[in-house]
Amino acid sequence: MKLKQFTMNIHVGQKFEVQYLDSHLLDIFPNLAFVEQNVKMLKDIKMSEVLVNGQKITSEHFLPFYVNDNDWLEVYFGNKFKTQNLSYETIRKYIDNSPKFAAAREQYEENVVRCYLNEYKNFKSDDFYADMENKYFLRNSINYDKIFRHEVKSAMNKLGLSAKSIEYSLEKNAPLWRDESMTVAFLNRYPDCGVRDYVRHGYRFEDGLIEEQDSKPNFYAERSWRLLPLSKLSEQQRTLYNVWKSLREFEYYQENKKTIDKLGLATPNMKMNLKEAISLYSKLQSLEYICGYRRNYYRKDESKIF
Repeated sequence: MKLKQFTMNIHVGQKFEVQYLDSHLLDIFPNLAFVEQNVKMLKDIKMSEVLVNGQKITSEHFLPFYVNDNDWLEVYFGNKFKTQNLSYETIRKYIDNSPKFAAAREQYEENVVRCYLNEYKNFKSDDFYADMENKYFLRNSINYDKIFRHEVKSAMNKLGLSAKSIEYSLEKNAPLWRDESMTVAFLNRYPDCGVRDYVRHGYRFEDGLIEEQDSKPNFYAERSWRLLPLSKLSEQQRTLYNVWKSLREFEYYQENKKTIDKLGLATPNMKMNLKEAISLYSKLQSLEYICGYRRNYYRKDESKIF
């Protein structure tokens, strides 16, 4: 009888601990404002410095590196709630099995991705994954939108975030990056449609050398990457932009259809049928000639989507 009562008390105690952890998930995973600042400071954190006396530091500042390391999280939880005397057995079971914890972790990961989007967009500053020189030169690509997505995914994979959280966050936060990066890609392809104000500064590279007084490389030209005002664009140029953008969204959907459909975030352009896309592609080719662009050799690869 005593043994049975002891087993029941342990069960009740664990249930109370689980309820406590459920109610303190906001203490475990920092809010969006903290994550934003945390992502900015990741560039100042070297993985070799995360160890102190051979031990991993368990702090919310290092959470992006260990959010899917359940061993680290177990210690993190234990230190976070020392005064509650929670058993490590309960903590580990909670981390491994709690649906509420899993949902909170996914939301945190999505927040990390969301905050990094703004960091990667800033080509005037290094971040933990990419330096500003590399971000600037990649921004000059005719496929910048595709490069942007790939680079963000690579950065988040380096942190060890789950593939699902990365993909979901990229689509949920598409307004933060997709339209802008597509416009940049368009203007790299059709520069006459953009504002042509280049700001000269820094030193141009000569044989890989820069002036001694520079602590880091300076860009020799900064571009605006903005469309001309609609009143400054010809009717054909405006149509060129709209047609190209529609096709780009259609192509993007073909590549990321599974995630977009799960989230119900498809745009009308993504949902056009194949016949409409082929017709629009022919129109794009005609507009390129009308606007003074020869049919570019790199367009042959895009026909594969049809």
